[in-house]
Formats: sequence, C-alpha cells, structure tokens
Amino acid sequence: MQHKRKKEYRTLIFISALILMVSFLCLFASAVFSKETERTVTNISEIYLKEMTVQISSHFRTNLESQFSQIRTIASSVSEYDLEDEESLRNFLKKAQIDNDFTHIALVTDKGIAYSPKDTVPVISKISALDQLINGSKRLVSVNENIWESNTLLLGTSINPM
Repeated sequence: MQHKRKKEYRTLIFISALILMVSFLCLFASAVFSKETERTVTNISEIYLKEMTVQISSHFRTNLESQFSQIRTIASSVSEYDLEDEESLRNFLKKAQIDNDFTHIALVTDKGIAYSPKDTVPVISKISALDQLINGSKRLVSVNENIWESNTLLLGTSINPM
C-alpha cells in the first residue's frame, strides 16, 4: 500500500512538474511570439513610412517644379507695356494671380519694393534671401516670410531687366 502511495505521489509530482514545465514553455513561446510580432510590425511600419516619405517628397518636388514653371512663364510674359505704370503692372499681376490660382503674387524690384495687385510694400528687410534673387539667382525658396501673412512659402525667380 505504501508502494502504491509512493507511486501515486511520484505520478502527482511528475504531472505537476509537467504542467509547470508546459506553463513555462507557453509563457516563453508567448513572449517570443509577442517580441517577434512587435519586431515584424515595426519593420513593416518602417518600410511603409519610408515609402510614404519618398512618395510625399516626390509629390512635393513635382508640385514645386510645377509652381516654378508657372512663375517662369509669368516672368517671361511681362512686357514693357505691363511696366508702363503701376496700374498696368497691377492689372498684369491680378490677371496672373487669378489665372494661376496664387494666394499672393508680386513683382519685386532690385530696390526691394514689392508690387502686388493690391499694394506696394518695401520687402528688402522682410525677405531673408532677397539679395540672392536680385543678384540673378534663378530660384528662391524661402519659408515663414512675414510679408502678407505668417507661415508663407515664398517662391521666386529673377527676370531679365527691362
């Protein structure tokens, strides 16, 4: 009888140890699976974000090129007639602004005076890289210029003197 109890006791200990070992294995497997899942999700998210960044950058670059193309077209179409007086210039700028759906448009002289469809504003001290544009740089991209309103993305190109 004692032998039978020892056998039951050993069986009980063996089953308890087996259950404990299976529990630890399940916890270990769960931890490994969770870690692997997290790593996979992170990798997929990283790939997705990189691709999205490339797409957004490409879209922004294409849009910027399109805007510069419009600006160059406007700059090349300014005639001496448009520069005869302020009213002619304002009419030209107003039409260009409407036709191109620009928020603001201005012609800036080499003295730093901006002529827009509505007003004339001295901008020599307001546009940080204006000297580059006046000195013949083909492109100006400037951010957060406070000429007409805050947080303005300013795009500009130089034109041949008339």
